[in-house]
Amino acid sequence: MGEVEREAALWAATGETGVSSKAMLATFMGKPPKSRFCYPHDGGDLGRCIGLLDTIPQFRKRLPEMRAIGPEWAALVDHWSELERRWRANDAGLYKRMKAILNPIERTNPNLIQLDGGSLHFGK
Repeated sequence: MGEVEREAALWAATGETGVSSKAMLATFMGKPPKSRFCYPHDGGDLGRCIGLLDTIPQFRKRLPEMRAIGPEWAALVDHWSELERRWRANDAGLYKRMKAILNPIERTNPNLIQLDGGSLHFGK
């Protein structure tokens, strides 16, 4: 097992993981997720992704690879610097900004049903 793999295993064992951060790890390890719904949906999700990048800095330069997972990831990657800056500043407007980025894309996904305060996703 190489150093990156060891670091990834240690990170995964911390419990500070989620669907989106695990999707990042899988992609960077050569096993991209099958569903595009694995993007960060809020500041907590984003923070876990940032935690992975902080733990394994070599992955940061590979962030553009996440664009291939789907349009939601592509949009978030395009705004990553801003979103990370807001997350690190504990900006109360982070969620609203993420939704402003994601809502136009989510509205075009026929497998996503928007609900007041949440959403349901079906299929890939």
